[in-house]
Amino acid sequence: GGEESAFPGRIKVRHAWRPRIMVVFFVLAQAWFPPVLHKEDYDFSEYIAENGEKGRKEPSPPKQYFGTYGYHDRTLEREYLCDLCEVNHSRHVVCFIVALLLSVIANVNVFFGIPLMVEEFKTEYKTEDPLRSAWITTIPSFVLIALFPLGLLFWFWARRKGSTWALLIPQVCFTCFTCT
Repeated sequence: GGEESAFPGRIKVRHAWRPRIMVVFFVLAQAWFPPVLHKEDYDFSEYIAENGEKGRKEPSPPKQYFGTYGYHDRTLEREYLCDLCEVNHSRHVVCFIVALLLSVIANVNVFFGIPLMVEEFKTEYKTEDPLRSAWITTIPSFVLIALFPLGLLFWFWARRKGSTWALLIPQVCFTCFTCT
């Protein structure tokens, strides 16, 4: 179910704003929640010594919020996310490159179809400026193609700074990809 758009070939999707709200929520959560959620300073050597007396060999794991939102110790969380970013470095680069190639391949017909769209806007829709209407129709394709190189640049910048935002940037890019 979608509704017809003013432009031919484009369908408005109901509730397309939901993924965007989730991205905004996660950005705000990364920025404002960590200071509020910091409840403990976890020290592995302290827990190893404590559990060693009890006969356990492994340290007890640090406490987590519902097992999904992260650790009570936000510095431990930051170290974990930075390590995760280092481990997934090549995976992120490959995903950005493959996504860029797929978006270019998927939109080749749009670029070669601009003259056909101009003719269609002239004859069927009788618009005053058919070239402008055709270019406006192709804006999402251009945004989609520009999204991944820009995302890759921001990702390299965030990774170089050692920021945990480097894990959020691919999520934002791929969510925008699905919304476009």
